[in-house]
Order: sequence, then C-alpha cells, then structure tokens
Amino acid sequence: MVLCPVCAFEYVHVRRVFALRGTDSPPTETVAYSTAIGGTTAERLDALQIDLWCEQNHEWSVILQPRKGVLEYRAEYEQPKRVDGSVR
Repeated sequence: MVLCPVCAFEYVHVRRVFALRGTDSPPTETVAYSTAIGGTTAERLDALQIDLWCEQNHEWSVILQPRKGVLEYRAEYEQPKRVDGSVR
C-alpha cells in the first residue's frame, strides 16, 4: 500500500506517469521504458516518475532511478506550509 508521505493518508491516486531522460540517452529519444519522456534526470540512466496525490490534497512524485545495478526509490514533495508561512 502506498501512503501519502505528508499525512500518511491511504487514499492515493496516480496523476501521471512518464520517463525521465538520463544523461547517456540521445536527446532525440522520445520514449524510455515504453513510456513517453516528460523530463530529465541528472543521472546517467533513464528513470521513471509517478506523480501522485492523496485525498487530503497533497501532491508528490515517486522516482525509480537505476544506478550501478541497484534500483533506487525516492519520494519528492514540498513540505506543506501554514498560513503564517511556517512548516507544519
């Protein structure tokens, strides 16, 4: 089960899925992992990005990045801010 990294809510939805072009891929390439390329990564190898949202209105991305034979998984999101600008 995937939980929201901000609030741990379990009602999570996929917004979009796309590939990230690695630095070793030709710039003319439009597809990686049978998925349209929608961005770039600073890593050598192509990656996959899954944009998600939860029903508490938080958004984040899960990135699957191969590196030296290991598949790394990371979540990227902005920490929500209070009305006064402080972080929750």
